[in-house]
Amino acid sequence: MAGYICIAMLEDPPYNMILAATEEEPEDWLEELPLPSHLLCYESFKDSKVILKQFIQRLKADGITVKVDKAFSALPHQVIRAFIEIRDEAVINDPLVKDMDDDEDDDEGARLYDLGWEYDQGSNKIIPDLKKAFKWYMQSAELGYSPAYFSLALAYFHGNGVKKDLNESLKWAMREIESSGIYGYYVAADCFVEAGMKEQASDMWRRCFKELIHEDLPNVLGVYARHASEGLVEQVHTKKIARLFGIVAKKESDRKAYIWLWENQVTDSNFDDTDDEDVECLRNEAEQGDAEAQFELGQMYYIGNGVEEDDEKAVFWYRKAAEQSNMEAQYWLGKMYELGSGVKQDDEQAVFWYRKSAEQGHGEAQEALIGLGVAWLNDDEEDDEDEGLHELAEEGDAIAQCKLGGMYSIGDDVEQDDKQALYWFSKAAEQNLAIAQYCLGMIFHVGRGVAQDNEQAVVWYRKAAAQGDAAAQRELGGMYAAGSGVAQDDGKAADWLAKAAEQGDATAQRDLGVMYQSGCGVAQDNEQAVFWYSEAADQDYAKAQYNLGVMYANGLGIEQDYEQAVFWYRKADEQDDETAQFNLGVMYYNGEGVRKNRKQAVIWFRKAADQGFVAAQEALTGLGVDWENT
Repeated sequence: MAGYICIAMLEDPPYNMILAATEEEPEDWLEELPLPSHLLCYESFKDSKVILKQFIQRLKADGITVKVDKAFSALPHQVIRAFIEIRDEAVINDPLVKDMDDDEDDDEGARLYDLGWEYDQGSNKIIPDLKKAFKWYMQSAELGYSPAYFSLALAYFHGNGVKKDLNESLKWAMREIESSGIYGYYVAADCFVEAGMKEQASDMWRRCFKELIHEDLPNVLGVYARHASEGLVEQVHTKKIARLFGIVAKKESDRKAYIWLWENQVTDSNFDDTDDEDVECLRNEAEQGDAEAQFELGQMYYIGNGVEEDDEKAVFWYRKAAEQSNMEAQYWLGKMYELGSGVKQDDEQAVFWYRKSAEQGHGEAQEALIGLGVAWLNDDEEDDEDEGLHELAEEGDAIAQCKLGGMYSIGDDVEQDDKQALYWFSKAAEQNLAIAQYCLGMIFHVGRGVAQDNEQAVVWYRKAAAQGDAAAQRELGGMYAAGSGVAQDDGKAADWLAKAAEQGDATAQRDLGVMYQSGCGVAQDNEQAVFWYSEAADQDYAKAQYNLGVMYANGLGIEQDYEQAVFWYRKADEQDDETAQFNLGVMYYNGEGVRKNRKQAVIWFRKAADQGFVAAQEALTGLGVDWENT
């Protein structure tokens, strides 16, 4: 299910956090909560329910127990840290980028692309800035990261962050197509249409319908529908594609163009089919048992590309591939049973094949099951999944090994065992799984199940950090700053903290702010300090909120503003930050940003004193208040 993962802070005990996977906009979800609350963070995901389960497991690995109603207690920076790690894992595992782990340039390209996307779309952490987005997309594309090609094509077409340039837009669209992309076709066609080149635009759509496989077509049909319905291009779609338009139209709020195409089913005589020789070659491979060839041949019969449309033959070849565990074929066979295309309609068979595909992680199959009212992974299956986890791990599956490590680390459905946690994290880390490398670094750092060893911690943090893991980058920065397991080096500490900070890690952002304020490892720069404190403070990181309050109170790197200082001290106090409580006492005592009020000053000094803050205790003593006995 596509949707949001939302986390809110609750104002009333016994729990201070609640999370959910929802299709609603985050603000709407927040308004429906029965308790006073405010949004901590959120992000959209292609499969929010799966991400929710992963996030809960990640919190468990940190010793945080989430209740059935998704309420729990934790410090905001712990939650944000876990959330960012899960978000980054989701990006790495996205089909667009999951095959790039072995290429250093692609890893960096993916990181730069993600940064561009954040500036493009904006988030609760980053204000949209199209010029910065363009800059990061370009750097990503220069490293050969293909998803950035489409983003650049759009930027040049619309003039987002760069001067509008149809030639440049077309160049990047064609590069996206050449990289087996999907969306470059419609941007290229749009460029030709805007330039008044109807014939070239029509040819681009012919090429699109010939080259794209069936499940990719819905991503571009909307633009073709607009072009064809307005007479901007020739009608080049096949009857089968027109039928697909009818399916897509059911999901669209603005269906006018789709309905027009549905009602105007035509087959262009100039439509270029696949060469007979190519079809025969594919058929020979399919008949020899090649599952991928069998699936592709099924697609060709279903679409009518290079062969006459024949749903029964499509089902025949889908079944051949599905029986060899091809998850795409399993999904399409399930769809054929659901629709009754080429086979008698049978929801039970549809569920059977959808489930086969869903169990391999096929998102659309999972959604199809949910649409049929079937919980594709029920409690019994979760038990079966846990039982099979050891088997997968023993077979060398790095994700399974990492999950087992986490389970043994916290005693989740297994007896807690630090040695077993170490064993399985090590297995996964050796396969270059970044989160496992980070976890292994933490184990050596704190000495759980193994002798404490900062040098080994640095080794594993460095491996994960090199893959873009923000938490590892932050920890590695801390190791350099402290000289733990590595020669002390403030410059390198700042470099690694900056990498984590740019990915939204609140702790790294705050620590980087401290380095800029002190001039430690970087040139002293109060404005940069304010920037990074603000980034972390916006994520409800109390220490950063306190730091930002200090900057406002003293006019450091920003115009002096006592009221803003009080605002940020209060935000930090919501998390019981004793330094902020003490400073609020000072503000009330001096009448800065608030009306002067000795009684309120004493209240705030007492709150800080009760937490052992010596300066507050001394202030109360100086005011003649016996803070220990009252």
